[in-house]
Amino acid sequence: MGAVEQGIEYYLSKEDKLGKEQKNKTDSYFGNMFHNEYKINQIRHQWNKDTYSLEDDMILDFSFELTFEPKKLIIGIPIWDKVGNSITSFNSDYKCTKIFNGNYKVSGQFKTKCYFNPNQYGSVFVVVDGSEFIYRDRNEDFLVSNKERVFGYVTLPHEWIVNE
Repeated sequence: MGAVEQGIEYYLSKEDKLGKEQKNKTDSYFGNMFHNEYKINQIRHQWNKDTYSLEDDMILDFSFELTFEPKKLIIGIPIWDKVGNSITSFNSDYKCTKIFNGNYKVSGQFKTKCYFNPNQYGSVFVVVDGSEFIYRDRNEDFLVSNKERVFGYVTLPHEWIVNE
């Protein structure tokens, strides 16, 4: 409501403020953090442990409230090691998991097994509607500490068969 010039000035000042906030929240290889508070609120996401061993269950609990009806809601969880190497990424679209079922209060869990080799890892919780990012922020880092000496980023499930 009001003059067009005032509306434009208001919008540009909000964009400038948001840009400065986002720049301050940028964390090297994790990229820009983002929260569209007009579309998503009461966001919670947390790993079930801060230290894992090989083949432990890794569970990320999450919940949030939407203030709009999404077209195609997708959750993503990219993971990096402590020096910024991209290790892997998980997303609900890959498994054709429907996130929005008409309930605007969304909650659930992401589950996987720990196949990461010893290191400290960082991850991000991302919520996207179609191609529009509506939320992107870091999870707490987690540590993987195995006793075995290993090489590479992951130790995939496997078995050895020796013929007699």
